[in-house]
Amino acid sequence: MGMCSRQERIQKDIDVVIQKSRAEKDCLFADFRYSDSTFTFTYVGGPKSVSYSVHVSEDYPDNTYVSSSENDEDVLVTTEPIPIIFHRIATELRKTNDTNCCLSIKSKLQKENGEESRQNSTVEEDSEGDNDSEEFYYGGQVNYDGELRKHPQLEADLSAVRELYGPHAVSLSDR
Repeated sequence: MGMCSRQERIQKDIDVVIQKSRAEKDCLFADFRYSDSTFTFTYVGGPKSVSYSVHVSEDYPDNTYVSSSENDEDVLVTTEPIPIIFHRIATELRKTNDTNCCLSIKSKLQKENGEESRQNSTVEEDSEGDNDSEEFYYGGQVNYDGELRKHPQLEADLSAVRELYGPHAVSLSDR
């Protein structure tokens, strides 16, 4: 029964999106398809068409992945249902007509902060065998003066999340 109600909810959400789109005179999307836990639709309101994919997990709407054919590497993970995801993409495209801007916080940060954000958010991932980082995380020689300091990029990311999703989107423990 759980599987049935999940499938029914997904189908109902997809039907809502399709019905609302067909009711619009100037619908920006076409080619709605659903199969194997993936709902796809194509943006046709601009100079080039872009396909969006919404992949739903077993615990829909949690762990829902959204990507576009424009940038496969820019994937948004969300807990929102399909109609809200669709509405956000459509709203962003109507405002900016930029097919790259509507998926991730990363792209919104880059758009707001320009090139500076792009350079500062580059992370070196070559830390295999790096004993310094393990020593830090696992209680090596760390001098703690009682004040917790956050990395400036973390602080910028947390601020961006709060700005986009409200002040209660991030909860930090003081312990």
